[in-house]
Amino acid sequence: AQNVHVVLSDIGWSDLGTWKSLYEVSEKDENDNVIDGHIVTHNTTGSIIKTPKERLVVVEGLSDYIVAEFDNVLLICPKDKEQKVKEFV
Repeated sequence: AQNVHVVLSDIGWSDLGTWKSLYEVSEKDENDNVIDGHIVTHNTTGSIIKTPKERLVVVEGLSDYIVAEFDNVLLICPKDKEQKVKEFV
């Protein structure tokens, strides 16, 4: 077809189907944590913490963990074990 055009571009594509890819593209705090919610951290690094904003969550001493709450499910697991969660959910 003559009405087709191609534009070469680098859009930084990342499949957000995993916690790892979400971590890679998300804004991080001074301790490399991705924070979404009403969360206080201490001695916590490299983690993803996502909880409802109406709940205060305090996290102490985690390194490279996922802490996420959705509906009535609370997920807490090491980031490098994220694929293992599929066995339970």
